[in-house]
Amino acid sequence: MILVLGDHEIFATGFPRQLTSVRWFFDGNLGVRFFFTISGFLITWLLLQEWKATGAINLRNFYLRRCLRILPVFGRSS
Repeated sequence: MILVLGDHEIFATGFPRQLTSVRWFFDGNLGVRFFFTISGFLITWLLLQEWKATGAINLRNFYLRRCLRILPVFGRSS
């Protein structure tokens, strides 16, 4: 998240100028790739845990759990 936020510093007013000297560190694309890699790992791990426990994967319940986890936060930000 820090990588993506730092990459957007050129659009922010009042961003500390000391940090522009380390702009090379703030790679938004790398931050997004980290996010998707970690998300993919965690989702796969959860599905494998369910498969180990029950011998099957119920995608309906999986997506229902994801929605119940995301929607309260999404509703607060709107």
